[in-house]
Amino acid sequence: MPGAKMTIVEPDGWDDMGQSLRKGKIVPVPSDAPNTVCDALQTPVVSPLTFEILKDRKAEAVSVSDEEVFRAMRHAHERLRLVLEPGGAVALAAVLSGKVEVDDRTLIILSGGNVDPALFSRALAS
Repeated sequence: MPGAKMTIVEPDGWDDMGQSLRKGKIVPVPSDAPNTVCDALQTPVVSPLTFEILKDRKAEAVSVSDEEVFRAMRHAHERLRLVLEPGGAVALAAVLSGKVEVDDRTLIILSGGNVDPALFSRALAS
C-alpha cells in the first residue's frame, strides 16, 4: 500500500518516533520519561531503518495517555470481544480519543493479547 497515509501511535512521553519525524533526525527518549502501561513500546531510541522508511513515507505520529489506552482496551473487550495488551491498543486509543480521523478505508491495527491479568482488570474497571 505505497500510497497509504500512515499514522503511528506511541505512549505519552515515549514518543521518540514522533519527535524524530517532526525534527527530521533520530531523537532518543529522555532519561526522565514517565511511566507507561505500554511496556512493549518503551524503546529508548528508534531503529534507523524504521525511521528512514517512515520519514520517506511522510508518516505522522500522535501519542496517547495511559487513560486513553485503558479506554481502548475496555472498548475492544466490550464491543469487539478482544483482549488487547496496552501496546496493542494504542491505535484504537488514538481513534477513540479523536487524535486520528478515520473513514471507511481506514485500517486500524490491533495486536497482542499478552497482558497481565491484574493490569487488564484495572483497564476494564477504569
